[in-house]
Amino acid sequence: MRGAGDTYFPGKMLAKLGRIIVIAQELRDLAKTSESDIPDKSTPGGDNLAKIIRKCKEVKLPTDEEMQNAVARLRSAVEIWLNGTAVAPFTYDNTWGGLVNCGCLFNGEGCDNIFPNCPSYQDPGLNFGNGFYNDHHFHYGYHIYAAAIVAQFDNDWGRRYFEHVLLYIRDIANPSINDVYFPVFRQKDW
Repeated sequence: MRGAGDTYFPGKMLAKLGRIIVIAQELRDLAKTSESDIPDKSTPGGDNLAKIIRKCKEVKLPTDEEMQNAVARLRSAVEIWLNGTAVAPFTYDNTWGGLVNCGCLFNGEGCDNIFPNCPSYQDPGLNFGNGFYNDHHFHYGYHIYAAAIVAQFDNDWGRRYFEHVLLYIRDIANPSINDVYFPVFRQKDW
C-alpha cells in the first residue's frame, strides 16, 4: 500500500482487513469462554450460541502474534494516508473547505503527477469525483473505520492520530457552525 490511486479501493481494502481483525478477535474471545459460562437452552438463543462457542474452541484461530501482525499491517496502511506520505496525498481545498485527495495519473507503476499538480481538482472523473466532493462520506468512512480498528488495538496510536482522523470526519460530518475550515454536515441534506 503506497497511497496511490483513488481513496475508494484502498479504503475498501483497509476496512476489509479491519473487519477481519474484529471478527477474528470476537471469535478468539468466544473461544476463551469457560464451560460454566456457555449458555444453555434456558437462555434465548442459547443453543446456537453454545454451538458457536464450542466450534470456536475446536478450530484454529489466529494466534496473538498473527493478530499483532494483522494490526501492524493495518496500522501502517492507514498511516500512509494520515501522515502525508501517500503517493497521492490529501490536500485542503480552500475554495469549498474540504479534504481532497490530490489524485494520481497512474501509469501502471506510479503517478505521473506529484503535488502540487493535483488532477483531482480538474478532472471530475478521477478518483470517482473526489475533487468535486462526490462520495466522500463512504470513501472516507472506510478510512475512518479502519483507523478506529487500529485505535481499538493501539490506544497510543489512536491518540497520536486522533486529529488526523478528525479531519476526515469534519469533511463529511462537521457538526460545528463555528468551524471556519469545513462546512456543517456537507453530506447531509436536512
